[in-house]
Amino acid sequence: MTSLRAKFHFVSDSLDAKTTIVKVLTIQLEGEDTIFQFPKEYQRKEDHPKLFDTSVVKNVVKSMKTRGKFRNIWVSLADELKDQYLDEEGNVCFDGIYLDEAPVNPNPALPKFSQSEPVENKSIHSVVKDMILDKFSGKNQNAKDDILLGLDAIKKFKLCQDENLKISQKHDEHFELRNQNKINTTTINVKTNSKTSLDCLLDNHKTVFAEHKYDIGTVKNYEATVKLTKNKYIARKPYKCSLQDKEEIDTQIKSLLKAGLIEHSTSPYASPITLVFKKEEGKKSRLCIDYSELNKIVVPECYPFPIIDDLVLLARDCSLFTKLDINSAFWSIPLREKDKQKTAFITHNGHWQWSCLPFGLKSAPAIFQRILSDVISKSDLNAFAINYIDDILIFSKNITDHLSHIDKTLTALKNAGFKLNLKKCSFAKESVVYLGHEIGENLIRPLNDNLVAIRKFPIPQNQKNIRQLLGKINFYLKYIPNASIILEPFHNLLRKNVQFEWSQKCEDSFNKIKQYLSSEPILAIFDPTLPIYIFTDASKEGVGAILKQPQKDNSLKPVFYFSKKLTQSQKNKRAIFLECLAIKESILYW
Repeated sequence: MTSLRAKFHFVSDSLDAKTTIVKVLTIQLEGEDTIFQFPKEYQRKEDHPKLFDTSVVKNVVKSMKTRGKFRNIWVSLADELKDQYLDEEGNVCFDGIYLDEAPVNPNPALPKFSQSEPVENKSIHSVVKDMILDKFSGKNQNAKDDILLGLDAIKKFKLCQDENLKISQKHDEHFELRNQNKINTTTINVKTNSKTSLDCLLDNHKTVFAEHKYDIGTVKNYEATVKLTKNKYIARKPYKCSLQDKEEIDTQIKSLLKAGLIEHSTSPYASPITLVFKKEEGKKSRLCIDYSELNKIVVPECYPFPIIDDLVLLARDCSLFTKLDINSAFWSIPLREKDKQKTAFITHNGHWQWSCLPFGLKSAPAIFQRILSDVISKSDLNAFAINYIDDILIFSKNITDHLSHIDKTLTALKNAGFKLNLKKCSFAKESVVYLGHEIGENLIRPLNDNLVAIRKFPIPQNQKNIRQLLGKINFYLKYIPNASIILEPFHNLLRKNVQFEWSQKCEDSFNKIKQYLSSEPILAIFDPTLPIYIFTDASKEGVGAILKQPQKDNSLKPVFYFSKKLTQSQKNKRAIFLECLAIKESILYW
């Protein structure tokens, strides 16, 4: 057993060599049928430097940048690779972690139409895709025809190619390697006995996890209402769409009807429907109802959403985090009977209305936030759990408390009638991504993927570009020292009757912002029991301050930044006045 097979997947566009990311999904030893999958935490290229340093992988990866997104290759195992991927007895593992078997066969037989599934019952899209695979793939030994497929066709039908550029298999059928009904805790960094306890705990609560997309819970003792500012019927015509989109809409309507989420309607209301691209599925599959006209007369629901700064204070000194995601959250909330007609929507061949809270209503997020927050509060979970709409974060200081907190939260959600989306849940992590930030023990940092968009933002050419840039930056202002002062040239360009001119000041501010957000900014979490140190600064442009606190290693770490622009009269004051002003304003702010 000296060879392994690793399946690679390109996350981004295969034509973009600069941003393409390669992942290692599976491994199979030569002469054996069992295929093992790498946990998602160990699929990155950076986790396999020795593998990617081999000549065969270098050559294949280089060709993959223009030849497709999926590839099976064989690599001879040198001694250093054996140490990483095999134990002493030759069993598959990765750095001492034994891998689970892949729940899907990476080389399935080509799809064929059975007697019970005639061709005419399949969509045109499915028929064409299966025809291409059956006639022109390398798996079909009798196929003598050659076919030239453009990249647009390969992308549209989710096809992939092997090393010889033969059409091999459908990419989308094997993208998800995780068993929906199996909870994988092999990558959780806790002691073995605690991991076993977590396995048992989650297995005891397995009924709270949805088995499929339309396995939606029904919340008890709550219902959503849709109130209007005036009695006005909103009736619009259906949007035009392609034949392929119509087939997808019809398929989803049947599933929603079967699940009891929608029903036939004779309502005087009718909002149009459309399909938008869904990143996880790589196609236009997200059903969206255009409630824009209805929303103009919907009474808003007023309920506060948690602020990230308040959340991290609750999680101070916590070292373990679990994130839960409710499956199709809004659909879990029943809709008041007399309000169902207001949610009616129209398609190319039908008129329907929701029996539950639909996505797209402007009051829906606040309604759901109110209900789930009430469930958490009444279940006495506030000390260790918080929700932002359908995302629930559990935080604890040790594994014993964390297991207890998970158990109480899952029990409360199950009793309330919610179902969770297992694929989007994370258990007992040392850090977790939440609300666009990465939260860990006594630290918070911006999500790197979001910073990339700022660092790659081109030089603004007009006011619209300035607003787009500020929209991206404002979310992470607290990580930028003297942010108000640095951004002042941008705000000046947005004033009325000001001609757009990209000056050197704008260029300097633009580069300074990118520099700050490229240095992996990290903030410590405020602790009221620790000493507080405030460092201030003042100039003719504005005042700024940094609040720091000592950490366990006795180093001073920034906790908060503050900045404020000066008025014209303040700019004329002496330096000593401005220094005192900086102290006063920062203390009042905090």
